[in-house]
Amino acid sequence: MPEIELHFTDTFKGETAIISLDDREILRVDGLKSDFRTGLARRVTVKSEKDPVSLAIEVTPGAGKQTAQIDVAQTKFVVVSLQKGALRVNPVSADDYAREPRGYA
Repeated sequence: MPEIELHFTDTFKGETAIISLDDREILRVDGLKSDFRTGLARRVTVKSEKDPVSLAIEVTPGAGKQTAQIDVAQTKFVVVSLQKGALRVNPVSADDYAREPRGYA
């Protein structure tokens, strides 16, 4: 079964993330807090029954919801961050990951 690895990165301060695939909630992650030393709050892997899939992430309180179409076979991971209070969901392909510099910036 295909998997999607989610990397929750910048400026989380205790929020909850609600993760849905194709409009079906599959996971809630509570208490996300970014570690400024690593730039990472948490990594989560979810399984998808199909490929491609519509991935939706909602962050509460107040950061909103973002949806992205994910080609699971071509996606290395998905970066989820809060930038100036706005939720950002950025799929990273294996090709993008191979380019320098690596990281979440």
